[in-house]
Amino acid sequence: MTTPRGVEGADRTAGERGTERSPLGPLWYLVAVYIVAGLGGLAVSQGIPGWYANARQPSFGPPNWIFSIAWILLYTVIGIAAWLVSERRPEAPERVSRALRLWWVQLILSGVFTPFFFLFHWMTISMVIITLLDVAIVATMVRFAGVRRQATWLMVPWLLWILFVTALAAEFTRLNA
Repeated sequence: MTTPRGVEGADRTAGERGTERSPLGPLWYLVAVYIVAGLGGLAVSQGIPGWYANARQPSFGPPNWIFSIAWILLYTVIGIAAWLVSERRPEAPERVSRALRLWWVQLILSGVFTPFFFLFHWMTISMVIITLLDVAIVATMVRFAGVRRQATWLMVPWLLWILFVTALAAEFTRLNA
């Protein structure tokens, strides 16, 4: 079959075209995580100076500057993990799709937690969201393991950090209820 002029890949089926790797690689996932990080940073910058700074703090909380560094590094790593999984789409399209849907769920939950906690001060709802986030990260890791083990290992620091943040939020809520 000849290819029509100017139509790259027109001689392939739709299924074959759908298995190509993106030339942008991890960029899509990094853009997504940095958008969530940026929006979270805006929420934090609005909430910390007043309400949060004047509230009772957990004794095991790190200095505030640690959080920005940790979030950026960890968001970068989970973006790379998603990209690694997406690279396996040609070999296992259904497993990759299921794994990446869970990745998006955990990213959205991460993005939603911050404004509920820092802007709205809705502690109970924040605790529900972050608990769902803990579960979503574990579920994502299980799905990633079925696609690409390296991606699962890249998610471990993220899970540990979010579990720490969960403990901080729980203690903060207890102290300020």
